[in-house]
Amino acid sequence: LGNPLIWNLGDLSPADGVKNIVVTVVVTQPVISGSQIVNQVDISADNATLATDQVTSTINSSPAWEITKTPSSDPVTAGATLTYTITYTNVGNANATGVTITDTLDSGVSFVNATNGGAEVSPGIVRWVIPGTVLANGAPGSVELVVTVASTQSNGSLLTNNFEIISNQEASSTADSITTQVQAPVLTVT
Repeated sequence: LGNPLIWNLGDLSPADGVKNIVVTVVVTQPVISGSQIVNQVDISADNATLATDQVTSTINSSPAWEITKTPSSDPVTAGATLTYTITYTNVGNANATGVTITDTLDSGVSFVNATNGGAEVSPGIVRWVIPGTVLANGAPGSVELVVTVASTQSNGSLLTNNFEIISNQEASSTADSITTQVQAPVLTVT
């Protein structure tokens, strides 16, 4: 058993009615989802038999994500190279394994390269598989993606990139998108 808490309640009579003791605990992270915590209470008195009760609580834990994407320039010039930094943090109450980040590129850009093992797995789809375990409430991680903006993009057009993150411990992904404005190159005639 864990750490017992003991209260000396003194003398009690039936006239005292029902008395409650409330105990609030914080579950140490991470705990595997589905684990059970058993809390047992015993009450005894010099002139009464021991009474015992217990409650079993099932832990529900999972990763939860904060994910952001930042462009190196906004607006960006048509024909220029653009670097996106994707930053992710597991803010959940469980560690994450098999973490995968997927980025869907706008049709107005072309893939150049990606850091940390990222690769274009099909046209316009870039994917990273993050090795090891991403700790619950751990430090943020990041990956980068470099694209070239098509020189045919018109002034004021918007590039939309969708990105998502998922782990082996989750049934659905956390997703977001970002838009970056394109500006025409400035030409001067002399």
